[in-house]
Amino acid sequence: MEKKIALAAVLGPTASGKTALGIALARRYGGEIVSCDSMQIYRGLSIGTAKPSSDELNAAPHHLIGFCDVDRAFSVSEYVTMAEQTIHEICAAGKHPILVGGTGLYARSLLRGVSFDERGRDENLRSSLTEEAALNGIEPLYERLSGLDPQAARKIHPHNEKRVIRALEFCLATGERFSEQEERSRRAPPRYRSLVLCLSFRDRQKLYDRINCRVEAMMNAGLEEEARAFYQVVRESRRPLTAAQAIGY
Repeated sequence: MEKKIALAAVLGPTASGKTALGIALARRYGGEIVSCDSMQIYRGLSIGTAKPSSDELNAAPHHLIGFCDVDRAFSVSEYVTMAEQTIHEICAAGKHPILVGGTGLYARSLLRGVSFDERGRDENLRSSLTEEAALNGIEPLYERLSGLDPQAARKIHPHNEKRVIRALEFCLATGERFSEQEERSRRAPPRYRSLVLCLSFRDRQKLYDRINCRVEAMMNAGLEEEARAFYQVVRESRRPLTAAQAIGY
């Protein structure tokens, strides 16, 4: 039986200290960091996505940060494929992979061994549904999903536009229920022997204070200018951009 790769994962909410802990672990144990953030993958969105600073990037090797153009759609299945390859390369070099980030869907999919059905991907259909949501709101699409797949709709928040559209896209493209695909995807065994360190705060106000301080620092670092420049890219794009959903922009 093939021995599973040992993997440390530092997860948690924004401003909880994930980056600092990940770097400390990497320096202590000879590790390299695999980012698990769905928005730090994009180029040009450094301030608003709280990408590691140049000093932090130099303190420990980082992977899967700033490699994707903002006008490109990027899926969780693509992330899992790239992360798995990166983890194997780190291990082959004799280093320890350390997953660091706050995108729960990415982390769960990678650590639980979720498999993906590529049959349900249709870029034109997704663009059409996204445009429909922009025009009429997400509520009609959620009602449509509820009719096609009540089980999936119950598990997705009505305002989670990305997940609603993804589930509806799968249903319409394949004629199958998205909930059935999700059930199949969970049957695979986990790929890694993982230790998950999830940062949290008993006193939520302390976390909110840290977030407020971070936002102030972002504004001082030029978040408004970065957001204005990105806004022009969004306006000139002929299709909805996933990166435009990033909190802060």
